[in-house]
Amino acid sequence: MTFILPLHVLHREVHRFRGVVDRFGSFRCDEESIQTLCIRQLHHARSNRPVLPAHWWFRLREGWTMAGIQTGDEVIFTAKVQRCTKGLDQYGEPSANDPRGRRQVIGLGNRVRDVVVSRRGLIPSSRPQRLKALEEEIEGLRLQLSQARSARAFGLLQAHAAMNRPHLLSPPLDGWDRCQPLGQPEELRTAH
Repeated sequence: MTFILPLHVLHREVHRFRGVVDRFGSFRCDEESIQTLCIRQLHHARSNRPVLPAHWWFRLREGWTMAGIQTGDEVIFTAKVQRCTKGLDQYGEPSANDPRGRRQVIGLGNRVRDVVVSRRGLIPSSRPQRLKALEEEIEGLRLQLSQARSARAFGLLQAHAAMNRPHLLSPPLDGWDRCQPLGQPEELRTAH
């Protein structure tokens, strides 16, 4: 059984961690865009115990860029466990939608050192990327077709319901001449 190591146990200490580069992102702070990266499957390197939280977002600083990291790479790095502020929106302000707002948590500091790529992730070739793009396009077309079918079925149901409903908004049909041709000018209809 593997015991999870909560980061607050290591507060104010510097340790080696390992994890997998999950994805890159960014957020806006004033007029500047801050580049970030997410490391998932975080483990304490020496004890090989998973840590809580299992992922962490870092600012993309020199320590990361010098290692030439890519998505899927397994990395080992040194970071200080410290108090951090979370809960910023895309403009670097507290999130209005999050009831917790900005909050202090124990996490990993952004100034990492000694970043080493221990195992490279799979380098995607253009063929799988093209295949993925085609699969996404097909999925989008399937969604459009499904929505169109739903809209058509909903429209037919509405039309069917309207046909079975009493004609409250229609003019009364009393005195309507069933033999009267439609679409002819008034003069032709009165000449008969």
